[in-house]
Amino acid sequence: MRENVPTPGAEPREPATRERLDSWKEIASYLNRSVRTVTRWEREEGLPVHRHVHSKTGTVYAFRPEIDAWWANRGKQIENEPPRADASAKPWLRRPWITGTAIGALSLLAAVAWLSFRSVPHPVSPRSLTA
Repeated sequence: MRENVPTPGAEPREPATRERLDSWKEIASYLNRSVRTVTRWEREEGLPVHRHVHSKTGTVYAFRPEIDAWWANRGKQIENEPPRADASAKPWLRRPWITGTAIGALSLLAAVAWLSFRSVPHPVSPRSLTA
């Protein structure tokens, strides 16, 4: 009995690789979202993404049926939730290095201004003492 021989009149079966999304970019495109959003959903909302860890880097992939099932259960809830107030209200808190750099630059500017404008005693010339 030979397997893999198509039956006359039967539709060819779609390869399993078409069910697989092989990168963050493909996953994001499938969900019509940004890569940043889908990585956050994977981390915080349980988006079903699989990982292969290699010696230096890793690869990610996902299966369309798993993504569809996740979207049916959780994705629609996420879409209906109001945006987080903390994320948009104080963007400088999300990147503390920006705040630290700004504080450092202002401190340096204040120190330079103080050194430039402080009163410096003028030296007394010998002529003014004998006059």
